[in-house]
Amino acid sequence: LRTIPSDERFAFFQEIYFTNYYRARVFAAALFVINLFLIYRDFVHAARGLWATMPGYLYLFYLHVILLAVLLVLIIVMTVTKPSGVRSVRVSHIVTVLLFMLFMLFWAASVSTVDQMIHGLIAVYIIGLFVIAVAFYTSGATSFLMYFAAHACFLIGISHPQSGPNVLLGHYLNGTALVIVAWVLSRLVFSSRVKEFLDTRTIERQKVEIKEAKDKTETILTNILPENI
Repeated sequence: LRTIPSDERFAFFQEIYFTNYYRARVFAAALFVINLFLIYRDFVHAARGLWATMPGYLYLFYLHVILLAVLLVLIIVMTVTKPSGVRSVRVSHIVTVLLFMLFMLFWAASVSTVDQMIHGLIAVYIIGLFVIAVAFYTSGATSFLMYFAAHACFLIGISHPQSGPNVLLGHYLNGTALVIVAWVLSRLVFSSRVKEFLDTRTIERQKVEIKEAKDKTETILTNILPENI
């Protein structure tokens, strides 16, 4: 990010968050549909009596309902307030996308916490880490803070329902290693976008310089050459 001139940084953020905003809307809509199926599965579990015998399934239902409600609100807000173009992106759009990303990370960490009461896996949290890493452009400090907060929630959350010390240690080590990998991956994705932005700006400046040089040359030739040539 430091390689981008200070007077062009907001323009850069407008570009990446215009893309982020569109992707967040698509993800929200897709997750909303998927979540309807998951809630249906929750009621199947309830019919089998699993809510009473395994409370984790009931907590999972609560998380699915929360996700459904948040996604519905986000879809409405992001549809009504969507920017018409790159230059119409405002701080409010950036904040909306960041809140969506942060919510999804915390929700994934919460699901993996509840999963310790069911099958003991952390797959949802890991998937959430890598989806956010590759699907959205975020600066180093922003992504670090989001991943740090979500991972702290994950570590604290799984320590209570997971009673197996060896399994818990494995989750601590694997989860921490993978969150670092996901963060590094997000840096690579972001750096690639920065390079693309700088290359585009360089090409645009070169086009302007070429046009100015051409215009200047034509002006000089017009002034020094007879009109009848």
